[in-house]
Amino acid sequence: MNLQERIDLKIAELKASEKDKSTVMVVHDIRDSSVCYMSQHALDGLGITMPELIVMGQEYHTKFFNPEDSLEYVPKILGLLARNNDEEVVSFYQQVRKSPDLDWTWYLSSIKILLKDEDGSPVLTLTTSNPAIPEKHAATKSQLLIGESKFLRENR
Repeated sequence: MNLQERIDLKIAELKASEKDKSTVMVVHDIRDSSVCYMSQHALDGLGITMPELIVMGQEYHTKFFNPEDSLEYVPKILGLLARNNDEEVVSFYQQVRKSPDLDWTWYLSSIKILLKDEDGSPVLTLTTSNPAIPEKHAATKSQLLIGESKFLRENR
């Protein structure tokens, strides 16, 4: 089975399982940082279709995500890829919004390597995300920690 067939099979497996999940699922092809799959729940949340997302390309990252947060989580993701450990999962908070006129919503996201090529190099990552609901105790504590972290970063 060639690499593209293996990629297609992984995405088909995710699609088959998404009916049972309200979790956001996103698969990135790290060779070009493109999104090659996004669960329908995620697409609906962003108000976009998969073909529109593919055409959007790299603009996806700046349109929907707070770029300040990426300063915290991108190095973690790069470390995950460098360590190339199938068992490792990296978690982080990120702010997402559907459009610039809306407020940011905090999500707790986790990313792992989903597929490697024949040489053992990562090709796909799977990110799962859930909203950090402020009414929940842990989410409230997390919001405070995020705020403190942002304050310290801005006032070093």
